[in-house]
Amino acid sequence: MLPAESIEDLPTFPAFKELTIGVCGRLVALPAFPALKELDIDLCKGLKVLQTYPALKKLIIRSCKGLKNLPTFLALKELTINFCDRLVDLPAFPALKKLEIGFCKGRMVLPNFPALEELKIDSCKGLEVLPRLLAFCELTLNCCDDNILKSLPNLISLSKLYIWGFKETTTFSVLHTQLPAISSSSTTTEISRGTLSTMLQYLWISNFPILESLSLKDFTSLKKLEISHCPKLVSFSEELLSTTLEHLVIRECPIKLLPKGLQNLLSLETLEIDQCNSLESFPEDGLPTSIRRL
Repeated sequence: MLPAESIEDLPTFPAFKELTIGVCGRLVALPAFPALKELDIDLCKGLKVLQTYPALKKLIIRSCKGLKNLPTFLALKELTINFCDRLVDLPAFPALKKLEIGFCKGRMVLPNFPALEELKIDSCKGLEVLPRLLAFCELTLNCCDDNILKSLPNLISLSKLYIWGFKETTTFSVLHTQLPAISSSSTTTEISRGTLSTMLQYLWISNFPILESLSLKDFTSLKKLEISHCPKLVSFSEELLSTTLEHLVIRECPIKLLPKGLQNLLSLETLEIDQCNSLESFPEDGLPTSIRRL
């Protein structure tokens, strides 16, 4: 940790690899560090300029209110930005694999990052459109503008999707792409055929305050299904037909009956029912003999 008043006068350290700077309100700029690989900056409200560090691989920026843009870091692989309201424009970092942005109030536009694999956006109402990302694998969205969901079909290689905090969203009809995994939370009242891909392998449904019914018959490729904290979910409207299902978890839901066809799930290994106090009975036809954990 270096004091703010002296850091701008420091000489260039040719072998400097890691630097952490915190609570430096008078810091305006940083010197060049040609070998710097990791940089962590926190609460530097006066910071306006960053140098182009050719070896930088990891950058964390928090509460830097004066920072408006970043240079192009050619080697950067991980970038975290929190509470930077004026930072609205990012370069298309060619090697970036992981990007986390949180609590940035300004209107933000993200470019197409060619190598990006993981993107997490938390409480950024100014971001309305997601970039088209060919290498994309995992996306987390929390408390963002509801319009951002309209750009989800552009993510053709997405493998995991976690969504919650979209209070105005009433349907997931935008999700027509073949997503192997989806986790979601909102005020949706129904999840049924046509809203989620039949190619889903992992489905997490949590904290749907008004979800009353769940149709499962079209999710024929599921391997893991987890449903939790849905205070109005009392039934499954269709038979569960996914013969590939290995894990079924239901927590804190007022369901009265388990899904129909449960005994036909010959791949099912784990069945977990937790705090479902309204459950009246198990299926009359019994449970699959493949279950190893109950």
